[in-house]
Amino acid sequence: MTIDEKLRRYIKVFPATELPPYGEPVSPDEMRVGQVYFSLHFLDKDLLVPCLQPLIFLGVDLDGENKNERYFQDFNSHRAGVRYGGRRDGESACFEVCGPDGGNHIFDYEHALRLLMLCGLTRHDIADVDERIRRSVTGESLP
Repeated sequence: MTIDEKLRRYIKVFPATELPPYGEPVSPDEMRVGQVYFSLHFLDKDLLVPCLQPLIFLGVDLDGENKNERYFQDFNSHRAGVRYGGRRDGESACFEVCGPDGGNHIFDYEHALRLLMLCGLTRHDIADVDERIRRSVTGESLP
């Protein structure tokens, strides 16, 4: 496929990036209240089906009971003005609480992107990725 010369100036090139074979979640000490982070889970055991959700970091110990628990809210409800502890009838939100040893699935954008790129390269290397995923989901053994 060739790119039309009229569009060439809009093409961006992603610089070469080393992709470690493991995730690098954001450290609790580096998190900032109000910042967007990303929850990244894989829905299959082969790590071929990613699920990425943007979250807003609300802070630590919001209910005053458990220190070192980090609170997150789904991006859409936060953007709509729903706040922790202040919901009204008809409003919904999803909150996530991570203990001191939890949150290994919370990444900043760049580190989530690295895992997604690694997933993409892995998917590219598999001859029939859809069949592999189907077998993984149904529990069938691979040939």
